[in-house]
Amino acid sequence: MFNVKLRSHNFKSIHCLLLAITLLFQANIANAIYPYAPKMEIGNPQNLSEATIFSAYTGEPAFFWDDRNKELNLWKTDGASKNDLHLATFPVNNHSDFNGSLPKFHALGERVLFWVDDGKHGFELWASDGTQTGTQLLVNASLAYEPTSLQTATYYYFIANDSGQGYTNPATLWRTDGTAAGTQAIAHFAGGEYFSLIDSPHDGLLIVSKSNAAMDTLTLFSLNTETTQQQHIHTFKGNAPLVDGSHFFGKYLYFALSDMGQHDPDEWWRTDLTDAGTQRLLSVPLMNGEWKEAPHLFSFGQYAYYMAMDGIRPAGLWQTDGTAAGTKALLESKGGQYNGDSGQDWPAIPVPFVVRGDKLIFPTFSQHSPYSRQYSQLWSLSSTHADKLVLLGEFMNPMLLRPHEADHSSPLYFSTEHERWQTDGTPAGTKVVGIDPLRTRWKAHEWKDSEGIGTPFPLNTTPPTWLVTYDDPQHGWELWVTDSTLKNTHRLALNK
Repeated sequence: MFNVKLRSHNFKSIHCLLLAITLLFQANIANAIYPYAPKMEIGNPQNLSEATIFSAYTGEPAFFWDDRNKELNLWKTDGASKNDLHLATFPVNNHSDFNGSLPKFHALGERVLFWVDDGKHGFELWASDGTQTGTQLLVNASLAYEPTSLQTATYYYFIANDSGQGYTNPATLWRTDGTAAGTQAIAHFAGGEYFSLIDSPHDGLLIVSKSNAAMDTLTLFSLNTETTQQQHIHTFKGNAPLVDGSHFFGKYLYFALSDMGQHDPDEWWRTDLTDAGTQRLLSVPLMNGEWKEAPHLFSFGQYAYYMAMDGIRPAGLWQTDGTAAGTKALLESKGGQYNGDSGQDWPAIPVPFVVRGDKLIFPTFSQHSPYSRQYSQLWSLSSTHADKLVLLGEFMNPMLLRPHEADHSSPLYFSTEHERWQTDGTPAGTKVVGIDPLRTRWKAHEWKDSEGIGTPFPLNTTPPTWLVTYDDPQHGWELWVTDSTLKNTHRLALNK
């Protein structure tokens, strides 16, 4: 059994970002075959300079943003141009923060939620059901920025400062099911403290943190969303301590505790939601001398895991059974190949890990390679032999192609140099498939992946297929589709 919740990162905005696509595949049509998109172009190639897929969820159809011509346009598509539908237009000011970055989608049931400024109401929460009439302002909370939020199976929660700005002003906890009628304020917080939503074991109970105005004290507490009763969990002291990732597994909430000290090690904690049951498991060594990157916390098999990042790739992996004595390092890189925020210049932040069957597969930078900034070692960990990492090989800038969540049988595919490879998590099952059509211009670069490829997102197809933005020499940044056979790689279009 595998559970994962990845922390959302607020990466630096790419000023020439022109397109964001969110793929949504409905769970109730998991057996449907997503059609191969027809041969069509995305607008005028002369107007496109750069594009990136922004985020992905499980559901259907696809929603995406297009911010050409100083307009922020919301679209949906099922991959066929005849079914493209323009849903709404919002103003853009390229010389200010006014819709200066593409809104992030939050999938909730059959709707998507997003924060945007329509030029009239300010920065507010909107929802769309995929129709023009169903794309509406959800609540007027008068915000200046996207607030702390948390999503459960049924609701989307967020905390809005009542004044619209300032971190320690009085605030309100809101809950919505994606409809205006189902949106309501459920709790109020006094001023003088900053609140952040951390996690939720189930609908009805939220884990919240609050920091004092001096930012030297952090308190975790649980909040019952029906009674608004609060229960203290634990208080931390330090240099602006904050929770930098969390994951519920078994009877514990596992979380990473960080602070503002760039050279202070982060810590891995777990709690049973009581003060007595809150314990530090590990002081995590710094993976990068200049830059703190949020870790990935997840569970795999019988254990919880802490995956530390160096800014680009995994650089450390720790495993725990929920006790300090049962917490151990499986891998710890000390190379420090990437410092600062150099990874933010990559067209696509590499996928950190993928689980296929009983195998956890992830790359780390090679410490002893003559091309240390380009080569990565690909590792595998079996849930049945959870204390033994297996080296699958060394590859040049591998890009893992995450499979669709409905695909449980295909091998993991990845691109490296000019080739596409596949692996089943064993050395014998790691082999080349052929030349990757989207990496024919690939060149080794000391600081970044020079190939202009955005983050690939999987479609629910047979054979496995991915949607990806690609910087084609002839057409510039366009939307492409590529499949595992390498026989169906072509440019798409979304007709306006």
